[in-house]
Amino acid sequence: MTITGGNSEPASIRVCPSCAGHEAVLSDLEDLCKHVEGLGAPLLGSCYNACSQGPNCMVGEQLLTRNVEFECSLSLISQSLGGLKPCFSEEVLRRARLKSDAMRLMAFGPKQDMAKAVELLTEAISLEREQDASSAERAAAAEDHGSRAPTMSRLCELHMLRAEASGSFVLKNLDSALADLEFVIRVEPDLSRAHVEKAKILRRSQKLAEAAECFRYALKLGAAQQPPPNGNGLTAQLQAWIRNAVEDLDARAAGQGFSTGGDADATDSGDGSGRWKVTKITGVSFDSCIYHLENSPPSIPHPYPKDAWHVSVHFGTTQREYTPISTAADWEKGRLDLLVKTYPGGIVSRKFATLQPWSVSKGACWVVVSAPHLTLTLPDAVDGKHRQTTVDALGHIPPATHVCLIVGGTGVAPALQILREVADPKGAFGQNCRGTLLYSSRRQWDVLALNELRSLESSGGGRVTVWHTLTDHVE
Repeated sequence: MTITGGNSEPASIRVCPSCAGHEAVLSDLEDLCKHVEGLGAPLLGSCYNACSQGPNCMVGEQLLTRNVEFECSLSLISQSLGGLKPCFSEEVLRRARLKSDAMRLMAFGPKQDMAKAVELLTEAISLEREQDASSAERAAAAEDHGSRAPTMSRLCELHMLRAEASGSFVLKNLDSALADLEFVIRVEPDLSRAHVEKAKILRRSQKLAEAAECFRYALKLGAAQQPPPNGNGLTAQLQAWIRNAVEDLDARAAGQGFSTGGDADATDSGDGSGRWKVTKITGVSFDSCIYHLENSPPSIPHPYPKDAWHVSVHFGTTQREYTPISTAADWEKGRLDLLVKTYPGGIVSRKFATLQPWSVSKGACWVVVSAPHLTLTLPDAVDGKHRQTTVDALGHIPPATHVCLIVGGTGVAPALQILREVADPKGAFGQNCRGTLLYSSRRQWDVLALNELRSLESSGGGRVTVWHTLTDHVE
């Protein structure tokens, strides 16, 4: 069924790719927009500098925030059509909603429900097979006889999602996850990502030799294809991570590395979201501390290794965002350092103030942390709302030759991330950029992350200069 969008040209819909939960919004729009005449596919935009209100979308020139439900996606389409409300068939809505609701239930946070997500995805898979019976029969034949079936992207995507939910650290149903991934590989044998996910499940099942072999095949397959978004290959970063994983698995299989007894002692933490233990607390001023957190190393490379990034911290239903002062490389090793200032009326910061190190609390203190989120894409450092305007005016984003930052208090945390990329000649800004930081504090004992700043300046080869100013200096 095709729905006409009216006489005027529909406005484009851009989805911020750095917001938590954007995947469900993008899935909704991809499923629905193709049924509206004249409305093109949704586009991936950039960060719109409203992360705390996400998921965010730009419809034309209007920023629409908090798109947290399926109905919000319908509103985005209506906004694109100038206020018209398209009438989708029940079949189209049900198909889109099942996947959408499952993805939102899988998202990290207080509303996460992996078991319900598996239930919805199972229903979505059954519906997909009913709607394309002939393709489903060919897929079943592939399962039975090992022959290659025609590509069915959506059906395979649903199986991939169900494998992710089943194999999560919440459900730990590794056999079911493996069955879904093997189905996908039989249907789409060149899908390198499916082989990567299968290798991760095999590793968690302590099948080290099989996991290493699966990683090697995924690497061979992914290196021969174009990486996303133009192909099904693997990015250079993911290829490097897989090589390290294979080396580790080979060492463990040979008895040269550590091994564990099963999934209860799994050697990775999935996408890095979940409970991180408090190993150390370092006081840096009368109201600020660095909380040193540890977890098993994530099973994926850092998604934003050369960009500015942050994480969300949850205490109950309350969420706050923090920029780590540790590096992306530290995160890949299962280490995370958060600089937190305690405010008298702060809900989350006061929760932090009650925490104790692991050795003191006897294993009682954890911090629930999300996977990394994108703050700013470097080296552009232009939020998505203004990026297109800049490109339209100049034709491109000119390379930065000098990055100047003015910060105060805990604002030093994102400044550290950006200046590390300046200090590194192989960083996001290249070797011809320098950086200057003007850091304002009330008194000398209010200066935060001083050791990190000194280390950054000394290791930068003259590319980074740090200046301090005190607004309440006492001789």
